[in-house]
Amino acid sequence: MIVKFLGNKGGGSAGATIDYLLGKDRDRPGAVLLSGDPELTQRLADNLDFQNRYTVGVLSFEELDLEEHQKEAIMQSFEETLLAGLERDQYDITWIEHTDKGRLELNFVIPNVELSTGKRLQPYFDQADRPLVENWKQVINFEHGLTDPHAPEKAQAIKTLNSQNLPSSVKEIKEQIGTAIAEQISNGNIQNRQDVVETLKGAGFEIARETDRSISIKNPDGKRNIRLEGTIYENRQFDQKFAEEHNRARAEYQGTSRERYATALGKLQSLVESKRGSNSERYQREFKVDLIYF
Repeated sequence: MIVKFLGNKGGGSAGATIDYLLGKDRDRPGAVLLSGDPELTQRLADNLDFQNRYTVGVLSFEELDLEEHQKEAIMQSFEETLLAGLERDQYDITWIEHTDKGRLELNFVIPNVELSTGKRLQPYFDQADRPLVENWKQVINFEHGLTDPHAPEKAQAIKTLNSQNLPSSVKEIKEQIGTAIAEQISNGNIQNRQDVVETLKGAGFEIARETDRSISIKNPDGKRNIRLEGTIYENRQFDQKFAEEHNRARAEYQGTSRERYATALGKLQSLVESKRGSNSERYQREFKVDLIYF
């Protein structure tokens, strides 16, 4: 599972985003409303005066589907992490499921307003909240036995390598591409540099530049080109020795899974407490006491 925060569709209109997620006539194939009130979410967001009126994103799973209780637990955990320190009646969120792309996607839309005060609420600041979300992702993947996007043994990595389905950061994009390419080399499906290039093109990437030691691809977001460096991108043949080294790395990664989980859980708990404190302080409820005189 990976987490992506998306740009607002429809020029900032929450209505356009909801229409995209559910279909304009609420009949998009493979779309299911899991929780929330999309019409209320739309009205709340589109009536705000803030420049950025809502937050939209997706939890994207390689798994085709999950048990309903797992989906509910993951969505609740995500809310309690991203919106730590807020009670459920202090924010609005709508969850919409998609299964039309051959994988499970849990889409969320959050109006950027704290409901009890009317103050601006920004659930996710990339620079500040990326570690929070990254550690949450690692914890959830381990606890629910989900596909780990960083695992060298990810057998189906190449199937999910797609320029339209990438993590939010360049570092994670490089990791996902590297995992997919390395696995295919290990399985004997990629023999040389040209095979690497063709695999990237087949996944929808545009090659910007090639050198003897690297391949640069155009960033799907239109930003600076992404430079891919390392042994698997060098202009060379890939032999049995490489496969053995990759298999060794795979075994080592598997052996440290619980240790990595414990580290991520500790970091997550600390980051959640920090966010809970800042949100509780910023969005203090105002209680009015009516005095009755006899």
